[in-house]
Amino acid sequence: MKDIPDALTSYNILIELADPPQNQAAIDRNIAIVGTAFLEIGLKQAITKHLRQDLSGDDYENMILSIFDDYDRSPLATFSLRIKMAFALGIIDNRTRDDFEKIRKLRNAFAHVPSTIRLDTPSLADSINSLSPPPHGPTQRAWGNMGPRLRFASSMFVYFWSLSNYSLDLEASQQNSSP
Repeated sequence: MKDIPDALTSYNILIELADPPQNQAAIDRNIAIVGTAFLEIGLKQAITKHLRQDLSGDDYENMILSIFDDYDRSPLATFSLRIKMAFALGIIDNRTRDDFEKIRKLRNAFAHVPSTIRLDTPSLADSINSLSPPPHGPTQRAWGNMGPRLRFASSMFVYFWSLSNYSLDLEASQQNSSP
């Protein structure tokens, strides 16, 4: 069972979240949660490029809403499900899928553990240090010299940039679907 802080500790955690510039743990929590939200958005953008584009504005928006944003019923409302779909569609490879799963677990640690943790907390740092350098990201040498906080933030940026610039190669996908 997760440690549940006492009332005073809970109060202090909430106060720290409200004033993050003075507290590295709160900054790290924001980096993990907001950074991962960017990846969720990037996955949504990349996946939508595989969806039909011939619908009118309202019909298209309703389709997107029903697939991604109607949280009670949407098949791709969660980061986990978007990772699975992006992998199934060939948007991300095995290594990226594994990294996204690690990032998802890190985000969940910050989102669901009320105690004060940081990106350099040993168990989290080990997970961050096991991330692969993102494609088109820092060189292997630079990657090896980054601490967990910079490595995590760099991963968020490079993966989001890659997803935002993802384009569907229609010619290659038509060749792959030919009998």
